[in-house]
Amino acid sequence: MTNLITIGSLLLLLTGCACDPVYVTNPLDRPERPILPRITPEDADAIPYPVWTKLVQRNDAMKNYTEQLEVIIDATHESE
Repeated sequence: MTNLITIGSLLLLLTGCACDPVYVTNPLDRPERPILPRITPEDADAIPYPVWTKLVQRNDAMKNYTEQLEVIIDATHESE
């Protein structure tokens, strides 16, 4: 009888009560976009073309990154 109880207890411990996990995401605050200063054509004239190209690429990369983060933040506000 004790062997039966021991085996039953062991089986109960090994199998456990498996439940599907529930993931809860707290909504993230979306910060305001900063107001970036404008660059006038006169300002751009003082910058060599290779440097200007790098600045444009950098600006585009930052814009894309910001948009991706906003999509992630907005996804935390969607309800099921």
